[in-house]
Amino acid sequence: MDDSRTTVRATQAIAERLGASLSSRGMFAERSIISLMRRMVEVTIFVLVLLIVLHGLGFDVSTALAGVGIGTLALGLGAQKTFENLFGGVSVLFDKVIQVGDTVKVNGQVGVVEDIGLRSTRLRTPERSVLSVPNGTMATAVLENLRFRDKFLCQQLIRLRYELAPDHVRYVLERIRQILRDHPKVEDSTSRVRFMRFSDNSLDVEIYCYILEGEYNACLATQEAMLLSVMDELEQAGAVLALPSQTTYVTQDSWIDPEKAKAAKKAMEKMRDPGFPGAKRSPDEG
Repeated sequence: MDDSRTTVRATQAIAERLGASLSSRGMFAERSIISLMRRMVEVTIFVLVLLIVLHGLGFDVSTALAGVGIGTLALGLGAQKTFENLFGGVSVLFDKVIQVGDTVKVNGQVGVVEDIGLRSTRLRTPERSVLSVPNGTMATAVLENLRFRDKFLCQQLIRLRYELAPDHVRYVLERIRQILRDHPKVEDSTSRVRFMRFSDNSLDVEIYCYILEGEYNACLATQEAMLLSVMDELEQAGAVLALPSQTTYVTQDSWIDPEKAKAAKKAMEKMRDPGFPGAKRSPDEG
């Protein structure tokens, strides 16, 4: 028994040293495979030690092995999910779909991979809770690995006030487009700035571009600097942002052109006059 403990400690020490070496070289997937193999070796050592102890106590090991085989078959039939998770973990590791330290999204859940075990993969969520996902699910689910992003989408909606004249809006659009063209971290071929719609309270302008950063925090910093530049440009251009509100106008001016209203009234009177050539009686006159 002491020998088995010594062997397990040696296995752990070797695995930790190999894992540290692989981590220093950025080989995180290989480190996860070493961790999985260490656990499988420990299980194998435990089974071998158990058989040796049984043999030392006088038990027939061949009979025990036969019994273990039958028991294993029965266990396998009753533990299909367990073996599915085991082989799912092996598949995930060897395919290098994810590795420890990756930020992934699986079944709508986002988290950082902390460990890939025999049965499940543990994710640390943004709320700092630990999410355990069965490896069978990891192997079959639609999994998004955010580590492989080469750029991030920036999509913003600017709401301008209705008081802006059309040429003023055109000027603002051109100034924002120039900011995107001049920014070294904005992809030129896909960026756009467009006047999208007349909404209830504003003139909506959309900024759509890709930020050429592979790391999320760097992307946020670049996006922040770009949006502050847009704010500076809006202030210099005198473009006021709209707020959800209603405006009440109190005026003595007539909203209807009196000459056009008079012409419309005269036309209706002619249509009601039976003596007017080609005129028809209105429906209410029968």
